[in-house]
Amino acid sequence: MTTMTQAQPARGSDPAPAAGPVAAPRRRSGRIGGLYVGQLVALEVAALAVALSLGRPVWIVAVVGTASALALGAAFARRHGRWWFEHLLVNRRFKRRVRRSAVAARSRTRSVPAPLAALAPDLRIAQITDRGHQVGIGQDGEGFFVAMSVSLPRPAPHALPVPVLERLAAVTTGGNPASALQIVVHTVPGPSALLHRSAPAVQSYLELLNGESVPATRQIWVVVRLDPRDARAAAAARGGGIDGVHRALTAFAGRVGKALRGGGVDYRVLDAAGLTAAIATAAGLTGTATPQEEWERWVSGESGHLVYALTGLPPRSLSALLQEIAQPPLTSTTVAVRMAPAPEGALALSGVLRIAAPPDGLEQVGGWVRGRADQIGVTMHRLDGQQAVGVYAAAPTAAETL
Repeated sequence: MTTMTQAQPARGSDPAPAAGPVAAPRRRSGRIGGLYVGQLVALEVAALAVALSLGRPVWIVAVVGTASALALGAAFARRHGRWWFEHLLVNRRFKRRVRRSAVAARSRTRSVPAPLAALAPDLRIAQITDRGHQVGIGQDGEGFFVAMSVSLPRPAPHALPVPVLERLAAVTTGGNPASALQIVVHTVPGPSALLHRSAPAVQSYLELLNGESVPATRQIWVVVRLDPRDARAAAAARGGGIDGVHRALTAFAGRVGKALRGGGVDYRVLDAAGLTAAIATAAGLTGTATPQEEWERWVSGESGHLVYALTGLPPRSLSALLQEIAQPPLTSTTVAVRMAPAPEGALALSGVLRIAAPPDGLEQVGGWVRGRADQIGVTMHRLDGQQAVGVYAAAPTAAETL
């Protein structure tokens, strides 16, 4: 996922943290700035080869120059907004994921419903008992997670109040933090969401609203994740093994719950059935049909879905965007903000937005959403070739897109 920097926002109700230092963009392993180390090495080798060939016969200079140009072309060529070799890797992963998805959906040994197995073949959800309460523990290739459903006070704000977000940010960057904490806001617009915006019924409904936001059903989840390395370390202090991981997760969930309650927000730790339902809801898996990942979209049931990575994200702009797009023809929206501890007590933020609409008008709706985002100040790019990855990251899993 992309790490974001942001300025301190004013007080309000926003779906992203508003306080505490925010990390500068993370340096990904093997990268310097926007370039891979391998690209810089290729550039240096090509320059050295050309320099050494100078003064030699013309044909040697020509051969070395041509080889260097081809090598640099392969290293620095762009395709669909990515480096050429990145595109090849994403394409290979996309094809492999599509094959695995089909196999997982047909498997009779799956531990989750077929549509969810198609989205996340590695996902397993177990149920444990902690102090007399049933707790659902999710496990996938990136680690383990537990989720809480949040109930907002009345009159309910659009998302978690800023004082609560500040408490959650403090938990994320405090001593012995979890690997990541995620806040997910899932919104279903008001009546007629399944009709196109140009439909007469929708037009009449919007006119009656006189410019006001369309009433919506909104669900909020907070998720705690441990990656494999952090899980091993946390489990070692709690008896080790998978039971130690479970105890560590419930302890982290307790810390997050204390922060929520301290901010006047009620919560409920989801059991296995609740966690399964929450992921399916946020991913748009409302039916029994097997979803399909395409290069530029995700198709599930009667809706098409587009997923975007959010960058340069001012919290108030995101809150404004959610209010703008919570209306027909969108059938649902899900925004997920992931917080992770960064060096020197800073906070690394990343975001994902999933929108759903009737498939025949999906591209048009996506253009409308991007236009609204540009006007409000939210920068976003579509996760082509990674739509299923993005859908899973937008669900209450605290997963990353990359």
